[in-house]
Amino acid sequence: MQRWLAVANPAVDALARAGIRYERASPQSVVCMPSRSTILTGQHPSTHGVWMNGVPLPHDAPSVAAVLRDAGYRTAIVGKAHFEPFLDVFGRFEENTLAAHGTEPESGAHRGFEHLEFATHGAMARCTMHVGLPPSTRGTGRLLPGARRDFQVSADGGGETGAPQVR
Repeated sequence: MQRWLAVANPAVDALARAGIRYERASPQSVVCMPSRSTILTGQHPSTHGVWMNGVPLPHDAPSVAAVLRDAGYRTAIVGKAHFEPFLDVFGRFEENTLAAHGTEPESGAHRGFEHLEFATHGAMARCTMHVGLPPSTRGTGRLLPGARRDFQVSADGGGETGAPQVR
């Protein structure tokens, strides 16, 4: 059962009165990376290609942040970006490198965001996102048990349901 906490917030209440407020919303995917990619691109997972966790969002995918930045807005992403796989011991994905090296991308922007403050991403980043996990589970090898030895996400089924990424 979902419980809602009522908190008085005049600024958010004013935004709700002046804009569009959705009473119900359904995500295009219940999985993290496809949902985040849909929010950024405005596209369905079948269009942007991120159909499950571990599949990176293509660099040429559209970005609402890039549109806003091009229109003169300052853009920032604070928290968990997760448009690229977290498990990246070989440093293949830009978000993991950016998380380890600072908040201003050398190229000027990453996916349209000019300022980055990742909660965590990659083995070298600060691990603030996983602060609620026991210390024994805060490690790359234990966060994605569905990865194969070559560090590619496995679609092999497992568990009682035979679902992918379940072991």
